[in-house]
Amino acid sequence: MTGGTVARGPGTVAGQPSSSSAIPCLACGEARPYDPAEWRDAIVRVEGGQVELETADGARRRFGHGAVLWLAGLPVRVLRNPGLGQAR
Repeated sequence: MTGGTVARGPGTVAGQPSSSSAIPCLACGEARPYDPAEWRDAIVRVEGGQVELETADGARRRFGHGAVLWLAGLPVRVLRNPGLGQAR
């Protein structure tokens, strides 16, 4: 994992109080296995660069600056930064 973080939240999910957490940024070319527990109840906004999600069946989808993602329940296998700069 690299330096820097992406803010997630604040928001209320399933009756839980508002909170904010930090998710690590992805360095150029970095790929991370998807861990559902790490992203539970997270609403993620891409603040810079691109994030590519790869699903269990190998399909890939890219999301750029301003994209808002909710990963719960999706068959995500890998999160990847396909760009030249840091994805945050």
